[in-house]
Amino acid sequence: MNDGTQTKLAEVEAIIDDRFAALDADLRQYIGSWIQTSDERKVLANVAKELREFLAQRKVDIESLFDDTSVQQLHIKNTLLSSYIDKALADWQDLKRVATQREFYAGRADQNPFTTLKKADELARLGLGRAEEAGLIDKPPTPICYFEKNIAITESPYTTLPLISVPLTAISLEIDLYAVVHEIGHYVFTYLNKSAKENIVAETKKDKYNQPYRHEEKAKDNLVSKWTEEIFADLFASLVGGKKYDEQFEGFLLGQAVLLQNISIPNWEPINEFLRDDQDHPPIFLRPLLLKDNLEWEQIVGDVLSGTLSDEENKQFAALQKLIKKQGQEGEARNLCRSIAVHITKVSGDKPISFPVQAYTGPYVYEPKTKFDPLGELADFIKELQEWNREQFGSTILRCCM
Repeated sequence: MNDGTQTKLAEVEAIIDDRFAALDADLRQYIGSWIQTSDERKVLANVAKELREFLAQRKVDIESLFDDTSVQQLHIKNTLLSSYIDKALADWQDLKRVATQREFYAGRADQNPFTTLKKADELARLGLGRAEEAGLIDKPPTPICYFEKNIAITESPYTTLPLISVPLTAISLEIDLYAVVHEIGHYVFTYLNKSAKENIVAETKKDKYNQPYRHEEKAKDNLVSKWTEEIFADLFASLVGGKKYDEQFEGFLLGQAVLLQNISIPNWEPINEFLRDDQDHPPIFLRPLLLKDNLEWEQIVGDVLSGTLSDEENKQFAALQKLIKKQGQEGEARNLCRSIAVHITKVSGDKPISFPVQAYTGPYVYEPKTKFDPLGELADFIKELQEWNREQFGSTILRCCM
């Protein structure tokens, strides 16, 4: 290694150490402040503490993994450390946003925003409660919601607390809250207890549903097919939320149709978006068709689209539907949906959740993690980072580690 390269790597390492120290100091300061409160911020203090301990553990793991002083090894080490700090910093900003919103809205004369967040908490809590009663998950923590432009759930390797973002429109349009149960479906999928997971895996392997899954190179012991989690979340939400959730989902589909019809992009056909496979979600037109196998949907996506597509586009849509069916995607997804439904129908209870929900008034229960498993292989670090940072994780780390 020449002197110039060594100097640059030393500078990079110094910057990473400074970033780590600054984030650690900020975490310690807020943890000390929040832990003294008696509201949701006390829970967030525990999550921040977990984040701090997790990041420190991963720093030790990565530094011990790369004891070679070669340029490539040092570059990989610095890239990994920087990636973990980037994602930890993004998560930390979200935690501060959650705490700031709770404190700010609780003190305002207009209590509608604060009440909306509490209703979102209650809806998420009820969904988790149904999953626990059905034996799918062990005792869950109390979820915490916050305002963001889109609805989504944050899942991180250092905490089991579900943090769910809801759109500000939910303050005036309560139906926009109902998608919270879909996000809880993702959480339930992630934290399925051993018995529930084994049952679902066994069901998907039965001969009557055992068509080949084209989206996996080979059968795996875990839940199969790249669409499984989204299908699970859709089905869970419809069982738990009933017709009110179905109405919200239909509205989502209609909104997508109208939006796509009004987007003008050269050489791009709106209909293609309804057939696009993004590697996580089934094509949009398939999602209500899958639920129709298990639930009493009154409309399918063809009905939703009927008022927005021209006659020619409707013909194209029907032709492409037949193509997808011929390729086997619809059959695979339907079989998978039936297999999952066998073991989660109990979440609907005697009847779906009653809407509108009330604001949550109980205590926020959370048991922090006490220990983080060390990672000893490069592949483990890459996999953890990819799962933690699904949307933002780029190809840089993969290229430098190949």
